[in-house]
Amino acid sequence: MLSRISTIISVDLRSIAAFRMVLGVMLIADIFFYKMPYIGFCFTHESVFNSSMVLNITPEKWLSLLHFITSYWGVALFFYATLVVLVLYTAGIYTKWVSILAFFCFVSITQRTSFTTGADMVFRSV
Repeated sequence: MLSRISTIISVDLRSIAAFRMVLGVMLIADIFFYKMPYIGFCFTHESVFNSSMVLNITPEKWLSLLHFITSYWGVALFFYATLVVLVLYTAGIYTKWVSILAFFCFVSITQRTSFTTGADMVFRSV
C-alpha cells in the first residue's frame, strides 16, 4: 500500500531539473537585461534610491546586502557574482548550496528597489 502511494506521489527528477534550468535562465535574463543597465541609477548609494531612503520607505524590513555596498564598482561586482551563482544554479553544480546563495543574492537585489514595482514579488514567491 505504501509503495503504491509513493509511486503515485513521486516526482520525476528530470522535471525538477527542467524547472531549475528554466528558472535559472529567467533569473539570469532578468538581472542581465532589466537590472544591470540601471546599476548607477537605482542600486548605488549616490543613486536616486539611496540606502537610507529605501530603509525608511519600504514596509518590509528585509535587509539587503546591497545596503552595505556603496560604490558603483562594488555593486557591479555583486551583480557579476550573482550572475556566476545563477549560472552555477542553472547548470546544476552544487545545487543545494548554490540555490541558497542564489536566493539571498536575488532577494538582495529585488529588495533594494522593492517599492518601485511589484513585478519582482512574482520572482520572490517562486
